[in-house]
Amino acid sequence: MLLLGLMLAGCAMPQRAAGPAAPAARGLGVLPPQGAPRAGCALYLYTSGPGQALVLAADSSTGVARISLDGVATDLPFAGFEGVPRSGFSPRMRYASEAAAIDLDLDMDDRRDMTGGAAIERGALRLDRPGGDSIALPVKGVIACVPEPQAKP
Repeated sequence: MLLLGLMLAGCAMPQRAAGPAAPAARGLGVLPPQGAPRAGCALYLYTSGPGQALVLAADSSTGVARISLDGVATDLPFAGFEGVPRSGFSPRMRYASEAAAIDLDLDMDDRRDMTGGAAIERGALRLDRPGGDSIALPVKGVIACVPEPQAKP
């Protein structure tokens, strides 16, 4: 329940296009707060260091990751993974479309103080765009899960 509360506190705003926030890295912008998933789990990644900014939100039930490319909210479909999945996500994942590809390399930590999901203490996000630069930036975040409804006795 602590995890759900933390997730909802930081992410309960409705989804909308990215605003004029400063870019997290060349071409990769900051997302506004994203809504919680209706079911399953969501991955929220933030820039590391001071001034943490949301740069990726992914939903395990839809298989889509949202980023901001040049100020426009862009959804990338899931394209592959390596490693053992946890809460719908794996340590190494790829999301890609014709517009861009994101590769994630994440250190997932199952913490005792979290019910469901995992903490991402360290990670790397790499953005590749056709005909453009590739960038990589350190990230951290959380995998937050919506609790399964309990059967009534």
